[in-house]
Amino acid sequence: MTDRILVLRKGDPLSLVADACAALADAVNEPHSWSSAHDDLVAAYAAMVRAYAGLVRPTITEEVRRRVIDHVLDRLGQAERGEIVTSVVDIVNRLHGELVSQPVPG
Repeated sequence: MTDRILVLRKGDPLSLVADACAALADAVNEPHSWSSAHDDLVAAYAAMVRAYAGLVRPTITEEVRRRVIDHVLDRLGQAERGEIVTSVVDIVNRLHGELVSQPVPG
C-alpha cells in the first residue's frame, strides 16, 4: 500500500471525505495477501463510505437514487452482521460507486 496525502480544503470538507473513500477503495482492492489488517482496512472503508453516504444522500433529489443508496446501506449492515453471504467489500464498492456516479449538487 502506498502513502497518500489527503487535503482538507477550506469551504470544501466533502472533498476530503471523497478522497479518503477513494484512497481506502484503492487500498482494499489492490492485490495483496489476506491478513487481519485487511479486515481492519475493510471496516475503515465501510465506515468512511457510510459517512460519505450520510453526507451526500440528503443532497440527492432523485427519489430512485436515494432508494438505491438506502437499499445498499441496508445490505451493508446485513453483510456486516453476517445475515447475508455477499462480501462487505463488494457491497461497499457498490455503494461507493453509486455515490460517485453523479456529481453532488453544490
